[in-house]
Amino acid sequence: MSTVIWKQLPIGVCWDLSNADFALYATQRDWSRLAVEASWEAHSGVTFTGWQQCTNAPNYYGIRISVEDSAATGPHTQGLGTMLNNVVGGMVLNFTFRNWSPSCIGREEYCIRNIAAHEFGHAMGFAHEQNRPDTPSSCNEPAQGTYGDTLIGAWDLASIMNYCNPDWNGNGQLSTTDIVMAQMFYGPK
Repeated sequence: MSTVIWKQLPIGVCWDLSNADFALYATQRDWSRLAVEASWEAHSGVTFTGWQQCTNAPNYYGIRISVEDSAATGPHTQGLGTMLNNVVGGMVLNFTFRNWSPSCIGREEYCIRNIAAHEFGHAMGFAHEQNRPDTPSSCNEPAQGTYGDTLIGAWDLASIMNYCNPDWNGNGQLSTTDIVMAQMFYGPK
Protein backbone atom coordinates (compact mmCIF):
# COMPACT_ATOMS: atom_id res chain seq x y z
CA MET A 1 0.00 0.00 0.00
CA SER A 2 1.81 3.08 -1.25
CA THR A 3 0.60 5.32 1.60
CA VAL A 4 2.33 3.25 4.30
CA ILE A 5 5.82 2.80 2.81
CA TRP A 6 8.56 3.67 5.30
CA LYS A 7 10.24 6.91 4.20
CA GLN A 8 13.15 6.84 6.63
CA LEU A 9 15.71 4.03 6.64
CA PRO A 10 16.87 2.06 8.46
CA ILE A 11 13.70 0.74 10.06
CA GLY A 12 14.13 -0.32 13.67
CA VAL A 13 13.21 -3.80 14.85
CA CYS A 14 12.79 -4.79 18.49
CA TRP A 15 11.44 -7.74 20.42
CA ASP A 16 8.69 -7.33 23.03
CA LEU A 17 9.95 -10.23 25.15
CA SER A 18 10.77 -10.73 28.80
CA ASN A 19 14.44 -11.06 29.66
CA ALA A 20 13.99 -14.82 30.05
CA ASP A 21 12.23 -15.26 26.68
CA PHE A 22 14.68 -12.93 24.93
CA ALA A 23 17.51 -15.26 26.07
CA LEU A 24 15.50 -18.46 25.48
CA TYR A 25 14.69 -17.55 21.87
CA ALA A 26 18.14 -16.29 20.80
CA THR A 27 18.45 -18.87 18.02
CA GLN A 28 14.91 -18.30 16.73
CA ARG A 29 15.39 -14.53 16.77
CA ASP A 30 18.57 -14.99 14.74
CA TRP A 31 16.77 -17.19 12.19
CA SER A 32 14.17 -14.43 11.78
CA ARG A 33 16.81 -11.74 11.25
CA LEU A 34 18.78 -13.90 8.80
CA ALA A 35 15.61 -14.65 6.80
CA VAL A 36 14.90 -10.93 6.41
CA GLU A 37 18.52 -10.25 5.43
CA ALA A 38 18.43 -13.05 2.81
CA SER A 39 15.15 -11.90 1.30
CA TRP A 40 14.08 -8.25 1.47
CA GLU A 41 17.45 -6.71 2.42
CA ALA A 42 19.38 -8.80 -0.13
CA HIS A 43 17.20 -7.65 -3.02
CA SER A 44 16.30 -4.04 -2.22
CA GLY A 45 17.48 -0.91 -0.46
CA VAL A 46 15.44 -1.58 2.69
CA THR A 47 17.43 -2.01 5.89
CA PHE A 48 16.40 -3.07 9.36
CA THR A 49 18.40 -2.32 12.47
CA GLY A 50 18.42 -3.02 16.19
CA TRP A 51 16.94 -6.47 16.71
CA GLN A 52 17.23 -6.03 20.49
CA GLN A 53 14.65 -5.95 23.30
CA CYS A 54 12.11 -3.16 23.02
CA THR A 55 12.18 -0.26 25.40
CA ASN A 56 9.28 2.05 26.13
CA ALA A 57 10.78 4.90 24.11
CA PRO A 58 7.76 6.99 23.09
CA ASN A 59 9.33 8.03 19.76
CA TYR A 60 10.59 4.58 18.73
CA TYR A 61 10.71 4.28 14.93
CA GLY A 62 10.19 0.73 13.88
CA ILE A 63 8.55 -2.64 14.24
CA ARG A 64 7.84 -4.25 17.59
CA ILE A 65 7.69 -8.07 17.45
CA SER A 66 5.87 -10.26 19.95
CA VAL A 67 6.08 -14.04 20.05
CA GLU A 68 3.05 -16.20 20.78
CA ASP A 69 1.62 -19.55 19.75
CA SER A 70 -2.09 -18.94 19.23
CA ALA A 71 -4.14 -21.43 17.21
CA ALA A 72 -6.76 -18.71 16.72
CA THR A 73 -4.56 -15.99 15.20
CA GLY A 74 -1.23 -17.50 14.10
CA PRO A 75 1.64 -15.24 13.02
CA HIS A 76 0.39 -11.90 11.70
CA THR A 77 0.80 -8.15 11.54
CA GLN A 78 -1.67 -5.52 12.75
CA GLY A 79 -1.57 -3.71 9.41
CA LEU A 80 0.93 -2.83 6.72
CA GLY A 81 4.08 -0.71 6.65
CA THR A 82 4.09 2.39 8.84
CA MET A 83 0.77 1.33 10.39
CA LEU A 84 3.06 -0.86 12.55
CA ASN A 85 5.30 1.97 13.73
CA ASN A 86 5.89 1.51 17.47
CA VAL A 87 2.76 -0.64 17.85
CA VAL A 88 3.04 -3.23 20.63
CA GLY A 89 2.11 -6.53 19.00
CA GLY A 90 2.41 -4.92 15.57
CA MET A 91 4.04 -8.13 14.36
CA VAL A 92 3.51 -11.49 15.99
CA LEU A 93 5.72 -14.48 15.21
CA ASN A 94 5.54 -18.07 16.48
CA PHE A 95 8.57 -20.00 17.72
CA THR A 96 7.02 -23.13 19.32
CA PHE A 97 4.18 -24.30 17.01
CA ARG A 98 2.44 -26.38 19.67
CA ASN A 99 -0.94 -24.74 18.96
CA TRP A 100 -0.63 -23.15 15.52
CA SER A 101 0.82 -25.29 12.71
CA PRO A 102 2.13 -28.25 14.75
CA SER A 103 3.49 -29.63 11.46
CA CYS A 104 6.36 -27.18 12.04
CA ILE A 105 7.55 -29.12 15.09
CA GLY A 106 10.85 -30.70 14.12
CA ARG A 107 11.40 -28.20 11.32
CA GLU A 108 11.25 -24.98 13.30
CA GLU A 109 14.06 -23.23 11.43
CA TYR A 110 12.34 -23.70 8.06
CA CYS A 111 9.01 -22.44 9.41
CA ILE A 112 10.43 -19.51 11.38
CA ARG A 113 12.49 -18.28 8.43
CA ASN A 114 9.60 -18.55 5.95
CA ILE A 115 7.13 -16.88 8.29
CA ALA A 116 9.53 -14.04 9.14
CA ALA A 117 10.23 -13.34 5.47
CA HIS A 118 6.48 -13.24 4.72
CA GLU A 119 5.53 -11.09 7.73
CA PHE A 120 8.31 -8.61 6.98
CA GLY A 121 6.74 -8.21 3.53
CA HIS A 122 3.67 -6.92 5.37
CA ALA A 123 5.89 -4.76 7.60
CA MET A 124 7.31 -3.15 4.46
CA GLY A 125 3.78 -2.32 3.28
CA PHE A 126 2.86 -5.26 1.05
CA ALA A 127 -0.54 -6.99 1.14
CA HIS A 128 -1.38 -10.59 0.30
CA GLU A 129 -1.21 -11.39 -3.40
CA GLN A 130 -4.52 -13.26 -3.28
CA ASN A 131 -6.22 -9.97 -2.32
CA ARG A 132 -5.69 -8.63 -5.84
CA PRO A 133 -8.77 -8.09 -8.03
CA ASP A 134 -7.13 -10.15 -10.82
CA THR A 135 -6.62 -13.25 -8.66
CA PRO A 136 -7.56 -16.23 -10.83
CA SER A 137 -10.29 -18.67 -9.79
CA SER A 138 -7.61 -21.37 -9.45
CA CYS A 139 -6.51 -19.61 -6.24
CA ASN A 140 -9.02 -20.70 -3.61
CA GLU A 141 -7.43 -18.79 -0.72
CA PRO A 142 -9.70 -16.02 0.55
CA ALA A 143 -8.51 -12.44 0.65
CA GLN A 144 -7.10 -11.67 4.07
CA GLY A 145 -6.00 -8.54 5.88
CA THR A 146 -5.44 -5.08 4.48
CA TYR A 147 -5.75 -4.52 0.74
CA GLY A 148 -3.08 -2.70 -1.22
CA ASP A 149 -3.65 0.25 -3.54
CA THR A 150 -1.00 -0.45 -6.18
CA LEU A 151 -0.64 -3.47 -8.46
CA ILE A 152 2.89 -4.43 -9.53
CA GLY A 153 3.00 -6.64 -12.62
CA ALA A 154 0.66 -9.52 -13.29
CA TRP A 155 -0.79 -11.68 -10.51
CA ASP A 156 2.16 -13.66 -9.16
CA LEU A 157 1.68 -17.27 -8.06
CA ALA A 158 5.32 -17.40 -6.89
CA SER A 159 5.06 -14.32 -4.63
CA ILE A 160 6.18 -14.78 -1.04
CA MET A 161 2.99 -12.86 -0.19
CA ASN A 162 0.68 -15.37 -1.96
CA TYR A 163 -1.12 -18.04 0.08
CA CYS A 164 -1.72 -19.94 -3.17
CA ASN A 165 2.01 -20.31 -3.82
CA PRO A 166 2.67 -24.08 -3.99
CA ASP A 167 5.90 -23.44 -2.04
CA TRP A 168 4.76 -22.35 1.43
CA ASN A 169 5.63 -18.65 1.85
CA GLY A 170 7.79 -19.06 -1.25
CA ASN A 171 10.23 -21.13 0.82
CA GLY A 172 11.33 -17.76 2.18
CA GLN A 173 12.50 -16.61 -1.26
CA LEU A 174 11.25 -13.56 -3.12
CA SER A 175 9.82 -13.99 -6.61
CA THR A 176 11.04 -11.83 -9.48
CA THR A 177 7.94 -9.65 -9.09
CA ASP A 178 8.48 -9.38 -5.31
CA ILE A 179 11.96 -8.02 -6.04
CA VAL A 180 10.60 -5.52 -8.58
CA MET A 181 8.01 -4.40 -6.01
CA ALA A 182 10.55 -4.04 -3.21
CA GLN A 183 12.90 -2.05 -5.44
CA MET A 184 10.08 0.15 -6.70
CA PHE A 185 9.39 1.37 -3.16
CA TYR A 186 12.77 0.96 -1.44
CA GLY A 187 15.25 1.24 -4.30
CA PRO A 188 17.90 -1.25 -5.36
CA LYS A 189 20.41 -2.77 -2.93
